[in-house]
Amino acid sequence: MLNRFSNRQSRFISWTKSHVGTLALAIVAIAAVTYFALTQPTTFTNLLPFAFLLLCPFLHLFMHGGHNSHGGSSDDSTDHSGHTQA
Repeated sequence: MLNRFSNRQSRFISWTKSHVGTLALAIVAIAAVTYFALTQPTTFTNLLPFAFLLLCPFLHLFMHGGHNSHGGSSDDSTDHSGHTQA
């Protein structure tokens, strides 16, 4: 039972990290926000400042997600200017 759940969860996580999954989630989120803004405009405008505050941590997490893949080298023969030392 646990193995079946973890397999299903890993497939969902891999789908959401694909380009198609990210695009699908973005379209659903935009549609939900648009629907809420059109049906409840007063509530939407009152909650808008809080939405910006909640957006900051998410942007921080997503923008800093790739720090380990900057192509840094553990080779000590290169200095920071990119030249090899003799």
